[in-house]
Amino acid sequence: MRKFAYEVKSGGMDAEAAAKITLKAEQYYSDVMIGKDGHFLNGKSLVGMTTLEIHEGDMLDVEINGEDEIRAENGLRAVLNEVLG
Repeated sequence: MRKFAYEVKSGGMDAEAAAKITLKAEQYYSDVMIGKDGHFLNGKSLVGMTTLEIHEGDMLDVEINGEDEIRAENGLRAVLNEVLG
């Protein structure tokens, strides 16, 4: 299992950002869970991601578990930097 925290630096989670994150998460076999304040949701669920209410300054927790978790972590870090960094 891989875990990392990510600080939202600009804006927040809108539908476009949520779509980009879920599309990236869906590229991997690993399970992806993204959470805030101890509440985790499936990172591959667009509906779930849009309910997180992520704003500038929030800390996200990402947990990845599966056969391609290292690749998934690298890809998710890149997309988070793109849409929330």
